[in-house]
Parts: sequence; C-alpha cells; structure tokens
Amino acid sequence: MTHTPRVVSDIGRLRLSALVLFVVSVGAVGLLVVLHSQAATPTAAFEAEAGTLATALTVPDTTASAGQAVRFGSDADGLKLAWDDEFSGAAVDTSKWNVRTQANGYDEVYNLPANVTESGGNLIITAKRQLTNGKPYTSGYLDTIGKKGFRYGKFELRAKLPEARGVSRGVWPAWWLRSDDAGGEIDIMEAWGDPGTQTGKASEDPYGRVLGTAFANTNNPAEGKTSGWSGAVGSLDLTQWHTYSVLWTPTAVTWYVDDVPYRSATTLAYPWLASSFPTTANLRLNLQISNNYYGLADASTVLPTQYVVDYVRIYQ
Repeated sequence: MTHTPRVVSDIGRLRLSALVLFVVSVGAVGLLVVLHSQAATPTAAFEAEAGTLATALTVPDTTASAGQAVRFGSDADGLKLAWDDEFSGAAVDTSKWNVRTQANGYDEVYNLPANVTESGGNLIITAKRQLTNGKPYTSGYLDTIGKKGFRYGKFELRAKLPEARGVSRGVWPAWWLRSDDAGGEIDIMEAWGDPGTQTGKASEDPYGRVLGTAFANTNNPAEGKTSGWSGAVGSLDLTQWHTYSVLWTPTAVTWYVDDVPYRSATTLAYPWLASSFPTTANLRLNLQISNNYYGLADASTVLPTQYVVDYVRIYQ
C-alpha cells in the first residue's frame, strides 16, 4: 500500500521540533564520550534551510558513528515496517527488484546482473575493470520500477561503502528515489571516493561524508534543487556499517546518517517537493564508477570493489 498514515502528517511538525531538543542533548552526551576517549571530533552543522521546521544545531559526527542517535520506526512514532529486504537468500529476490543490464549515461559503467549477488545476509554490488559494450567498467543496478512504489515514510539502508582513502577515486555508490510519474528525485545517499577532483575544497570535498539531494526534475536541475553534505571532510569512516535514510512527509524531507539528522528541506521553501512527486516513487541502488565532476577512475582506483548492503527497510 502507498497511503500515508494520518499520524505521519499530523505529528510531523511536532516530531521535528522535539527532535531538535533531543538531538542537542544526545550530541552533548556524545561529545563528552568523545572527549573522554581523546578522539578528534569534527562537527557538522544541521543545515536548516529557509522554511524548515528545525533551528540550527551541531551534532558531533562521532555520535552518529557510535550509534547514539534519535530512533525512528517504532510504534510510538506511528511508523511501522511496511516493506523490507534483508537480503538473506541465495540470490536477489526478483519479485522485489529489477536487476538491470544497461549502460549509464553519466559514468563509465555497463551494468550486469552477474555483478549483483547475495551472500552472508548481504546484497553485494561489485564493480570491476571489465571492458563491456564500449564501457571500461562493469557494475550493478537495481530498482523497483513496476514492482513497488512508495509515498512518504522513512527509507533506510544499512551499508558499507567502498570509499577507502587513496584508492577509491571515481567510486560512486548511491541509494535514491525516483518519481514513478514525474521528474522528481530524492538522493538519499551519494558518496564519492578519494582522492576526488574537488579534494581541497572544504565545501565540495566528499571524503568521509555523504550527500543528500532532491530535484524537481532530475532531467533538468535548473527547475529546482536542494542539496547538502553530512559532516565535515573525513568525519565518517564510510567503509564501516552506517545507516543512510530520509524521513519523507507531505511537508518535509530530512536526511540522516545513523538516524542523526544533518539537513532538511520543506515544501514551504521548495513547493516542487510536492508537485514533483504527485504519487509514488521507486527505489534504486547502484554502484557507479568514474564521472567527470568528482573524479574519473584511474590507475590508483583499486578494483574490483564492493558496495555491501545489509538491508533496505521502509517504515510508514
């Protein structure tokens, strides 16, 4: 089902307001823990854009890493598990996912089903140096088009990303939503390897953090876009397990790492967040390789490499 529970709409404003106070207290506790261990603690500003339902605050990134976070998805929140894949089988469940054979127009990959496997309770997308149909690399791509659509709720993925320092140039894992009948797109998580083209520019250097973005029309970003980074450069070890999620309601989209929010945007500030998603959206997972903006893969890029997913869970 793709209906929106009344409680998500009714308590969205109250929950985000309460969230600010709670995360401030959690952040303070996390900071004391970090100071006690004498670990360096980059901090990240919660990006509250014009019209959002939250005020500015700071959250130690190590709080997210340690799993001390605001939790969603319990009955008390009014959100219950509505759909999931725990990837516990011997092969991808094709009743839930399409596994594509195709080229990407925005990178140097040809996607093959053979590069998408399940093992040990995980989904594994493998990228290789493998010249195929004119593309120098192969990888994998999954979506739920025609199988399942979603509108509103919490969308969560737990994964290890192939973003090891110094050896992952051009490696680009993604977890995203695309409107089923309009141009809207919500990039729940995108990450790029190191070293990247933008290294040295603090505002654009992707190392050790992820990007959350929404587009009014993914085919024409000029129609509307809102985007921002989690954390400070190098603040997270993306090769370790983390959860990446959004809470999407009729009035706002909020992005999280390990259930700690790092940015949000509302329909008040971006009216197209409603109009670009008139009905449902499908899920997409892929591991892209080599793009001009954040870095073409080169001899330093260690391949094969893997994007390992523990689960995908949708709460509504």
